[in-house]
Amino acid sequence: MGATTGPLNEDLLDQLKKIDTPTIANALELMEIRPRTEGFMRPEIRSISAVTETHIGYAVTGVISARHKSPNALERRDYYEAIEAIPTPRMVVLHDLDYPATIGSYWGEIQGNIALGLGCVGAVTDGGVRDLKEAEEMGFP
Repeated sequence: MGATTGPLNEDLLDQLKKIDTPTIANALELMEIRPRTEGFMRPEIRSISAVTETHIGYAVTGVISARHKSPNALERRDYYEAIEAIPTPRMVVLHDLDYPATIGSYWGEIQGNIALGLGCVGAVTDGGVRDLKEAEEMGFP
């Protein structure tokens, strides 16, 4: 497919928040954008914070690794600019290349505060996460 309509208006985003993820996934499958065997998370990925409301955002995707530095790694300023290039609201989605042998924790209080400041509403990762108490206090799921 490949075509995009641009950012959704706030009304539509609010309407999408009322629909559960499986229903949206089922609708996307009907559009045949990708194979039905793609686009879902492994069962071991679960919420580790007390999420009490639905969050919706444009995915800001990336990969992380504590084991190996990529020659293509972005400098912090470039990383932040890449986040800002995505429409709001934003949801950080990070894949840990070290998974399942994760040896570090990229996501914590500092990255959460930075993400909040950059208009992000949450984060999803298969990597290590720390500072859960602080994340809850700042309201970042």
